[in-house]
Amino acid sequence: MTDYLQDSARPPLNPPPFSAWSAGPAIPEPPLAPRSSAAALASSLNELLAGIAARRIPHLDALRIRLQEVHSGTELAELQHCLKIVQDSAGGLDVLSARAGGEAADEFLRQVAALAENTHQLTLVGGSFLQRNQPVSSVARAVCMGLKLESAALAERILQGMRWLHEMEQDVIERRGSATAEVSQLALRELARRGGVLQERLHRLDRLCGHARSALELAEQFYALRSALCDTLQRRVRPRSRRLHEVLRPLLGVDAKPPQAAELMAVVDARHDLEVVLTEAGADMGRLRAYDRELTVHLFEMGRALQPHPVV
Repeated sequence: MTDYLQDSARPPLNPPPFSAWSAGPAIPEPPLAPRSSAAALASSLNELLAGIAARRIPHLDALRIRLQEVHSGTELAELQHCLKIVQDSAGGLDVLSARAGGEAADEFLRQVAALAENTHQLTLVGGSFLQRNQPVSSVARAVCMGLKLESAALAERILQGMRWLHEMEQDVIERRGSATAEVSQLALRELARRGGVLQERLHRLDRLCGHARSALELAEQFYALRSALCDTLQRRVRPRSRRLHEVLRPLLGVDAKPPQAAELMAVVDARHDLEVVLTEAGADMGRLRAYDRELTVHLFEMGRALQPHPVV
């Protein structure tokens, strides 16, 4: 059968429900060619849906599964946790107590030790995140391209199916006015029933297509923001974290003397520089986690919409 693959915008799919058919026919535009019978249209539409089930659906399901495999939120949670811990411990560092002596100075040293450990952990976790980003982003780009092609192909087939469904409806409406024999009435009712089932199948496919397109859009936004976050970690967070770690280290030596004013000012400056970029990275991470949750929902809904449905 003919396969319609022209690129075109898909109008809203709002055909009249089969249950609302009446004897009063709508006035369609004059056809350019004789319209096929409702039975032939139902057969063509069923064949179209069978082709979608055999080819498009497995492709979409494979892409969904692959995107779920590369799209893991666990590393995001770990990185977000490290960013927050460093920001909290840096903000809680009481520099003025460093030269007070006694318990205040001891508490300052404990804060320094915790901050040094946290910045070191952030370096490790951030480095692992950066190392994983390039291969993950490459796979995600390939999956997104496949998802774009498959969802576009599915949308064109849905559009063609809705055209045939509308023509099938018009044919049944016209024949109802002249069908007097009981057998003809039964045949028309059966065609109406088949039309209702075919309509539901098309609507389910349209919902699947909507979730696939939403997942595609979210995935593209997610990985663009993820790459931007990686750039922030690489060029801004990591060097400032390393700098703060370096200025803290002399204060933790076994033979360390009470910190001098210049050393404390270096800590204050390094802490401030790190806090600024951590705030920015934290905001990006918050948006990234929001995209992550939305994408997970649409991938789940895609999985539900991909479940088998009855064949006419």
